[in-house]
Amino acid sequence: MPVETMRSLRSEILGRVRGAADASGSFLGIGRTASTEEENVIAEVEHALAD
Repeated sequence: MPVETMRSLRSEILGRVRGAADASGSFLGIGRTASTEEENVIAEVEHALAD
């Protein structure tokens, strides 16, 4: 896969993962957005998609 395509895909995936974690953790944008467990999963996804 071309490098630029992979970067775009990685950005899209991480944006969706973060968006889901943030949406599930706050009420009207108030309070903590992502839990510690969600942050750990996001870190795992970032690692899996690393160059």
